[in-house]
Amino acid sequence: MTKTSCILCEVAHGRAPGKIHYEDNDIAVFDNVLDWAPIMILFVPKEHISQKQLWQNKDLFHKISTLAVDIGNDICPDGFRLLSNFGSDGLQTQDHAHLHLLGGKRLGFYLNF
Repeated sequence: MTKTSCILCEVAHGRAPGKIHYEDNDIAVFDNVLDWAPIMILFVPKEHISQKQLWQNKDLFHKISTLAVDIGNDICPDGFRLLSNFGSDGLQTQDHAHLHLLGGKRLGFYLNF
C-alpha cells in the first residue's frame, strides 16, 4: 500500500469512515476494524511515518503513549494491553505507524505455539 492509498491516513484525516475517539493536530484515535478483543482502538499519528520513526520520536511517542494509557484507563478499568507490531514476523500489516489498545475482557497469553 502506498502512502497516497494508506487506509490509516484516510481514516485519520476524515476521508474514510471510522469511529473517532480523539483527534488533535498530531494524532487520531479510532476503532480498529479487527475484532480480536471487545475493545480494539488504534492510536495513529496523522503524519504518515513508520513504526520505527514513531518510537524514535521522543515527543510524539510520549504524547501518543500517554494518550493511550489515559484512554485505556477510562474505557478498560480492569486492564488493557498496548501493542505495536514491527515487520512481517511481528505481524505488522500497515506501513503507517500505530499503537493498538486491546481490552474489554481478560486477554490471556501473548503467544500461542
